[in-house]
Amino acid sequence: MKKYLPYVLFVVGATLVGLTVWYSQHTSQPTPIVSSDAPQSLAGFPLVDLLTGAEAVTEIQNMHMGDFQIGQAIVSSYGTGNILLWVADAGSSAASTSLLDQMAAVIGEGGTPFAPTGIYEFSSRQVYGMEGGGQLHFFFQSGQKVVWISAEPTAAEQALIEVMAFYP
Repeated sequence: MKKYLPYVLFVVGATLVGLTVWYSQHTSQPTPIVSSDAPQSLAGFPLVDLLTGAEAVTEIQNMHMGDFQIGQAIVSSYGTGNILLWVADAGSSAASTSLLDQMAAVIGEGGTPFAPTGIYEFSSRQVYGMEGGGQLHFFFQSGQKVVWISAEPTAAEQALIEVMAFYP
């Protein structure tokens, strides 16, 4: 038995190290990002990914097949994909209103992954609501910006409240 003891200890030790590494990779929280461009957290989920500048503009334009003319943008993610936020700066309130109306019309026609749930009056603003992909989605205008939030249903209302406060 003594001659196998080092091998047994090695196997037990290697197994413990492997389990520790696996556990830490599957239970650790994402590292939060610090930026004043987007809320630091939404509905208790930390900001973990942030795109700004040309990269964010390109991502939003790609989602709209290039038809979404914007000058600046922010794309942020909270938690482990629990909440996603897109903010597009159209350059003026009139351009933002036009983009908002265009989005509402296209989604209202159908043929998108979203099913409209209604138009809500919230903090004296119209908020368009939808369902799709297992999440609730809302979009609204904030001055010259169009803001879209996608959230898991249990966090959606609180996230919307916080986003509307951040983008008045």
